[in-house]
Amino acid sequence: MNIGLVSVWWNRGQATVARMLRAAFDEMGHNTFVLARPTKDKSTLSKHIATNGVWAQEGVTHASDNTIPLEEYTAWARDNSLDAVFVDENYQFEEIEAIRKMGVRTHGRYVWERFSESHVESARRALDTVYSLTLCEQERYAAMGIESPYIRWCCPPEMVEMPIKRREDGIYFFFPGSFLGQRKPIKMLVEAFKKLDAPDARLIIKGQGYSNRTEDIEIEDDPRIELIVEDMPLDRYMDVFATCHVCMAPSRFEGLGLHFFESMAVGMPVVTNDIPPHNEVVRHKENGYLLKSVPCGTTKSGITTYDPDPIELLESFRYFSDPARVEEHTALTLKMRQEFSWNNTVSRLREVFSL
Repeated sequence: MNIGLVSVWWNRGQATVARMLRAAFDEMGHNTFVLARPTKDKSTLSKHIATNGVWAQEGVTHASDNTIPLEEYTAWARDNSLDAVFVDENYQFEEIEAIRKMGVRTHGRYVWERFSESHVESARRALDTVYSLTLCEQERYAAMGIESPYIRWCCPPEMVEMPIKRREDGIYFFFPGSFLGQRKPIKMLVEAFKKLDAPDARLIIKGQGYSNRTEDIEIEDDPRIELIVEDMPLDRYMDVFATCHVCMAPSRFEGLGLHFFESMAVGMPVVTNDIPPHNEVVRHKENGYLLKSVPCGTTKSGITTYDPDPIELLESFRYFSDPARVEEHTALTLKMRQEFSWNNTVSRLREVFSL
């Protein structure tokens, strides 16, 4: 089967999902092709498509614009004799519908903080399948009248295979900040950490860049805190991320939360909000610590957003400042990798899409 994937193609969650799906389809013996969407003109990296590291792959067609012209879609589908196309967070429903009318099966996935009732009818016309990677989005689709098959996302095999080596000069908490936007309660995180009486504790805040909603923080008065804002290739990122002890990942909402699975892959417990989809992966005092959460707003699609409880946030820092406790939960996290084996995702993809 010839399978196409339409996605941005650089170090972002959407592209990582597309890259892992492509690897799964390749493993099944299918031929795969990527139509790469460049970043928007006003993004941090304007009109960007990555061509190095894990993104240096054959069969990647560069689209001319983030909003891909119809003729580029249809030419790509025709030239590669596609049987199926997978899209992720792609709202060009008219163009996708045109591909479907060519006899190509179309499958799409959307994050619940953006997909709303206003998209339902267009999605029905454009897509054979709207599938879910979280149970909460599947439940929300059902309320909209969409029957959405659930595919459990699991640990990335490329990370499971990496040797585990932790830093030895303290307990390192790692905060995956992305572009430090509205999802990330970074100010609350820093304020809680500063109250932690643990000289050997360290907090690494890792961002790819800044957004216009990045919260102001003061870290100069606490030498235990390090801020790294840089878009790193995967190998360098893992040198920072996988050598830490705890993934400190409170967030007001998530579409999927790839860092939950990446943390499990390297045996790192996660601290995050006790809300879906976070608590679909993280289990309290097993592979992490779930924080009581307080409603703080809504997304454009109507999803409630939540701040972590500040007292609980500090308590979670204290909880994991004990090396013996970190060791205990690292072992529990590694044990859970079997349940979240990538083979389970591959098997479900075969089943749902008849691959």
